Amino acid sequence: MNERPLTGWQEIADYLKTSVRTAQRREKEGLPIHRPGNSERGPKGAVYAYPSEINDWVRGKSETSEIEDPLPIPTVSATRQKTVLRIKDALGAHPYYVLLWSFLYSSFYGTAVILEVSYELPRFSGIAFIGAPLNFIVVFLSTLMIFRWLDSLLQVKVRYAQLIASLAIVAVGTISVLIFGWLLPNRPVTLAEFQTLSADTAYLKTTSYALFIGIVLMVSPYAVVRALEIAIERGEVNQIFRLLSGDRSVPAPPGAIYLRPWMLVGVFVLSAVVALTMMAHLLDNLIASEFTWLFQRILWFRMILFVFLGIATCLWFWINLNDLKRQCSRAESTSEDESGDWAEGGALT
Repeated sequence: MNERPLTGWQEIADYLKTSVRTAQRREKEGLPIHRPGNSERGPKGAVYAYPSEINDWVRGKSETSEIEDPLPIPTVSATRQKTVLRIKDALGAHPYYVLLWSFLYSSFYGTAVILEVSYELPRFSGIAFIGAPLNFIVVFLSTLMIFRWLDSLLQVKVRYAQLIASLAIVAVGTISVLIFGWLLPNRPVTLAEFQTLSADTAYLKTTSYALFIGIVLMVSPYAVVRALEIAIERGEVNQIFRLLSGDRSVPAPPGAIYLRPWMLVGVFVLSAVVALTMMAHLLDNLIASEFTWLFQRILWFRMILFVFLGIATCLWFWINLNDLKRQCSRAESTSEDESGDWAEGGALT
């Protein structure tokens, strides 16, 4: 069969325009789902299905009215489907996560340039309105490339894939600091009751926060989820199920440092408390000027952005780990049922 298969429950559910749970229920009703090694009693990996087989099954069910809520035959146009597939292939797995997180992460860099010169915006308007968008675009494109690179490294089981991607994030931040450390003034611009840092040094400090966000709240969760997904696709269902069930004797898949959801939540909450405390101290000691309002709004925007990114990351991470655990549990149950059928058939023979 030459057509491209739909890989994984999420992609199958998207094609059917339904939820993952409903798609899994349809399998019991005869939805044509394939698994690696289905023809023999081997390990079960990620499920896949062919659009043409799904369409035939839906038509047959609709004609015989054997299901209570007949599914509509997918009507996605060929052009649109090809476009979506090209985007997904270019971005790798979880394209929406990659796009959204790259956009949010790049926003920290873009707003940082305006933040550090906002007290004297008319004087540094060129840096603010030209440098900030350029900084955003460069970091955004670089982050997309890093995600794609990380996915490729995990596919070939590179042992230090997550570390390499983290170093790439640091490299992008370092280049940004070198460029804007040269463009930004080397004297204090923000006015406060205490001695503030020069604009270039303040930008370096802001970049260090962004690096923490990029490595801990962006790269690490993605690396863990992808490493687990790839291991399941290779048939390591039992090991991943035990790992997700809390078995500490099972090693994590190569390429990622395994994080439990509570670890990620703890790091985020602690960093949010520290960030809010530091921001409150700064706001309480600002000296009013013509553009103080701009500085305050950018500061609040960045804080809201950080909190949103942290909460969304923790939820995304938790949901995906639970989905993978259910997928492993289902594959294990299917494997046991098939083994029982095989043993029974052998005994009868």
